[in-house]
Amino acid sequence: MKSGFTTRTAKRLLAVAPIAFSAVLLVASAPASASTPTPAITSWKGTPTTLGYAGGTVTFTGTFKYASTCTLSVSPTITGLPSTSTCTSNTYSKKVVVPKNTGGTVKDYTFSFSVKNATGTTKAANVVVGVGAAPPPISLTPQTAGSTLTFPAQGVGIQGVPESVTVTNNAKTTQDITGIGLAAGPDPLDFQVQLGNCIVYLTAGQSCDFQISFIPQAGGARTETVSVFDASWGTSGAAAKLGITGTGQFATASVSTTDLVFPSQGVDTTSSWSAVTVTNSGSVPLHLENFAVQGADSIDFGLLGNTCTGASGGNILSVGEQCTFEVNFTPSDSGTRSTTVTIYDNTASDTTTVAVQGTGAWTQSQLSTDTVTFAPTEVGIGVGQYVTIENLSSTVSLTFTGSTLTGTNALDFEFIPNPIVGSVQELCASPHLELGPLQSCEFEVAFLPTNTGTRTAQLTIYDNTDNATNPQAEVITLSGTGTPP
Repeated sequence: MKSGFTTRTAKRLLAVAPIAFSAVLLVASAPASASTPTPAITSWKGTPTTLGYAGGTVTFTGTFKYASTCTLSVSPTITGLPSTSTCTSNTYSKKVVVPKNTGGTVKDYTFSFSVKNATGTTKAANVVVGVGAAPPPISLTPQTAGSTLTFPAQGVGIQGVPESVTVTNNAKTTQDITGIGLAAGPDPLDFQVQLGNCIVYLTAGQSCDFQISFIPQAGGARTETVSVFDASWGTSGAAAKLGITGTGQFATASVSTTDLVFPSQGVDTTSSWSAVTVTNSGSVPLHLENFAVQGADSIDFGLLGNTCTGASGGNILSVGEQCTFEVNFTPSDSGTRSTTVTIYDNTASDTTTVAVQGTGAWTQSQLSTDTVTFAPTEVGIGVGQYVTIENLSSTVSLTFTGSTLTGTNALDFEFIPNPIVGSVQELCASPHLELGPLQSCEFEVAFLPTNTGTRTAQLTIYDNTDNATNPQAEVITLSGTGTPP
């Protein structure tokens, strides 16, 4: 029996051993389970990202993969955040109430979203939500709609009709309005502020008005900001502000001629006046600021503003209105003389010009004699002789500009340009007198000897002749003999 027992035991061991061996091989050969992937955020956003000063609700949504928990946090702190939750549906949605901003500047909140599992954590890009600055206790109301005061189109350099702005105290306490002015914007020279009655204490609900004028300094859009300073609000807030804008338009000017040409004119003689018409042919007022004669021969031309120049600051022509100015020509030399009349205005080029030209011409003259000899004359007795001067030119006037008596005995002679011939006074050879084309006249030369013996002198009459012997002058030799009384 003993051996039989042994045999059965051995058999049992033999039977069990293969089973144990087989189990060990199964465990060793089983594949390892796959590890969980790192969580991935596929979308993430917040709406809206800009709120008014009163704050509001922002909704955050996202989608992801492989996450077990989701966390939303914020800086600076908002009640209820950070917030962590189990997330297994691959989507995230949460509404967050952003508080009111009581400060005078924009307040930004930075929201962070992250997902995690046993493998790790993934963070989304931050979402920034801005909450607007709290309004000051005063408000500004322009006459035009919206938060910007818009002026109608205005001619460059011309002040438009002022617009009124109302300042209202919305607070329950009195507000101290200490200043109203233009901010350091792009176009401060284009606007002017008239304070009105607004540098005051405004009680609750009270209003005041000030005015803004638009004076564009250039064409195109012009913008600026008006600031109203309220001392009662304190330094934590900004001044109440109002945007202002307008469009500057250049005027359009047209002239009846851009090239004014005078006919041939005698040197040192003056033509008649020639008129030029200026028209406002644009859509805004035309500001004629100043007129000037400029150019190489400007002294040869005269200018009369007539109806085109007003008081100091010039003249303003409404749309379609006209005015005139006049130019004359007094050549100081022969040949072509030219200049430019420049009108300083508010057109795109700042000026409107008229080219002016004329031709100066010398005349030709002839004396009945260039030597006057007096008969012997008793000292203290006066005698005279007439001399005729003729203008030989058929187109140019002869102009006299002056005379001189020179020589050893100049005091013994006298030049009389306007003598009485018969019973009629002759007008001849007086300074600035013009003798028309092909005309003649007589002047007188007198001899009044102051001593005995031969007396001599020379008379020179200056004019605009071009005689070969005496250009721009008539020269007459005078002589006589004084006898004892």
